[in-house]
Amino acid sequence: MLNRILLLCALFISFSTLPARAQTTSWVQLEAQSSLRAAEASAREYVLEFSDIAAFAISGGWYAVAIGPYGRDAAETRLRQLRAERRIPRDAFIVEGNRFRQQVFPIGENALERAPISVDGSISAGITAPVDESEPTIDLEEPEETVAQARRSERALNGEERRALQVALQWDGFYTSSIDGAFGPGTRRSMADYQAAMGFEPTGVLTTRQRAKLLGDYNAIFEALGLAVVEDDVAGISIQMPMGLVKFDKYEPPFVHYASTDDTETRVLLISQEGDRGTLFGLYEIMQTLEIVPLDGDRSKSKDSFVLTGQNADIHSYTYARYKDGQIKGFTLIHKPENQKLMSKVAEIMRETMASTGDNVLDPLAGDPTGEQSPDLLAGLEIRTPSLSRSGFYVDGKGSVLTTTEVLQNCSRITVDGENVYTLAVENTDLNLALLSPEERLTPLGFAKFESTLPRLRSELAISGYSYEGALGDSTVTFGELADLKGLDGSDGVQRVSVDSLPGDTGGPVIATSGLVIGALLSKDKGARALPANVRFAAKSAEILDMLNDAGIASQSDSASTSIAPEDLVVAANDMTVLVSCWE
Repeated sequence: MLNRILLLCALFISFSTLPARAQTTSWVQLEAQSSLRAAEASAREYVLEFSDIAAFAISGGWYAVAIGPYGRDAAETRLRQLRAERRIPRDAFIVEGNRFRQQVFPIGENALERAPISVDGSISAGITAPVDESEPTIDLEEPEETVAQARRSERALNGEERRALQVALQWDGFYTSSIDGAFGPGTRRSMADYQAAMGFEPTGVLTTRQRAKLLGDYNAIFEALGLAVVEDDVAGISIQMPMGLVKFDKYEPPFVHYASTDDTETRVLLISQEGDRGTLFGLYEIMQTLEIVPLDGDRSKSKDSFVLTGQNADIHSYTYARYKDGQIKGFTLIHKPENQKLMSKVAEIMRETMASTGDNVLDPLAGDPTGEQSPDLLAGLEIRTPSLSRSGFYVDGKGSVLTTTEVLQNCSRITVDGENVYTLAVENTDLNLALLSPEERLTPLGFAKFESTLPRLRSELAISGYSYEGALGDSTVTFGELADLKGLDGSDGVQRVSVDSLPGDTGGPVIATSGLVIGALLSKDKGARALPANVRFAAKSAEILDMLNDAGIASQSDSASTSIAPEDLVVAANDMTVLVSCWE
């Protein structure tokens, strides 16, 4: 269709001195070709069906293939006849002979000097010619091309147009091979499948109308995105973005925020900062701590770039960043899961079009210094936080961790100290304790050595734990007293301790002044009785050792009668105590 439009424009601005007969005759132009060879090939095919075929050079370097000459009325009648019989392309039209220049087919005959051909006004069976010629004829639906005609119009497509058809077929799931513009068996099968799905005859050759529908439907999807080139001189980035879905919001280094404008909840971040490869890889790690990069997804990095994808039930995101000449530039595209197919194409476009516009990078002091600040925010973005965190401690040199089962409810992932992923190995429902195993073997700085004898009643002890659930970045040690060697109900498996504790301490080790572990702090009783704030219970070391032995853990135990310095106890406690986090 584009060829026809260009041709029409060229026809109206060209003029050549032609024989007088050519000035008064009309032709039915069937198609236009951009090369002499293509025009000649097309004319040779048409001559098998039409004896009055000819081809001419026209302005703009194009060639027209037409039948004629006719008088104006006869030409209109002939056009209606051939369209009704589906023998010519549906976009054929009438043109005056004075628009033609040099004849290129047939050779040896001046077709412009032919006498105008008379045409019988009747149309083939089933089609009634209009009675009143003064009234315009309205075709409710123009006739479709034949397969031969579709092949002829298809040959006029250039490489880019052919590849565009494959892209559109691929988008709809009909084509799965490479985008090469070659219409081989795979492309033909995909065309036939598309035709069948659309209710067309599955010939494997798309007609002009079918090609227009395929491309029109494909392009309509992207028109709503409002894809446009954005040049941000502050960040030094030029990139094509879906500006129909987002708008500029704010600068918060190293990000430029673009907020959603509708219910698609699409967002974009541009990334711009100075740095080296170390900065790039630091950004790679930091981005994975943000809520906008869900835990599930592919991660990859190379020498000078990285890609992060993430998906959960609420959002999908794609992040790309690269290092070059002391600058790090990139973007993040965030959207709803149901828009994944469309947005994956948008991400591809953004990556292909992103370019640095000079030496500018986002100033670290850019943005609003009075904006919201919080330890849970990074440059205006929420840092991912666990649903619950409690304490635990290493029980062997391979990184096995004992903790409370309280922290294991509804977790999609369990981590120790924020980055090491663990899995549940053994669970003791009587004591509400769990043994965790690392997915990758690690060597802790220290691990528990258990007291093999009963501690002395009313002796001093310490609990070690992440009282504030990781907010301080390290464990705290709180000193207290062993209040009883059994529970309030007389049970022997637990012991009562008197200590000022917080929920985050639960699961941590209870340590004697000798540095040996005498128990694990249990969850507070959530029954009807409200106990004093300093009353807590701990599983005895003997119960823990039985649990570890049953799990095949080679734990260590000892007995000691001497105390170690408080500062040494704090160091030993910190080395063995860990933060256990549950991530939904």
